[in-house]
Amino acid sequence: MSEETVARRYSIALADVVLKSGETETVSRELAAWNDILRSSPDLTNVFSNPAIPHFGKEKLLEELISRSKPTKTTSNFLRILLRNGRMSEAGRINERFSAVLEERSGLVAAEDTPRLAPGRQCATNVRAAPIPRANRLDRPRFDSASRSIPRGAWLEG
Repeated sequence: MSEETVARRYSIALADVVLKSGETETVSRELAAWNDILRSSPDLTNVFSNPAIPHFGKEKLLEELISRSKPTKTTSNFLRILLRNGRMSEAGRINERFSAVLEERSGLVAAEDTPRLAPGRQCATNVRAAPIPRANRLDRPRFDSASRSIPRGAWLEG
């Protein structure tokens, strides 16, 4: 199974749980903190991914870390599931995908930074950027689909 498929399945399952329990922000913060811990400690990552270390030893280590950090029951159980299924090394990717799933379900869309079009220049879809007068810099952009042009204020000077 691909890493993306694994991340998607685990993140969707976790999102189902946290949305029902209302722990979305808390679990997101805790998983981000765990991800930071795993990334900052290659030794810890090696322990969890090393097949020569008995599972009991890994469980004991995870329980010690959980007792020190005191995450919510949901986060603790999720970490235990990752360990039991040998997926601790994929926690970072699962956390990234989890954030994306929560954004999708909340209706948020991730914006992508693209280069702005200089006034008077044309892009691939024949949309022209109009010059920006100083007085209208904060106006909300409006798109006139008939003329295929973007009126003043659409691209703000940086």
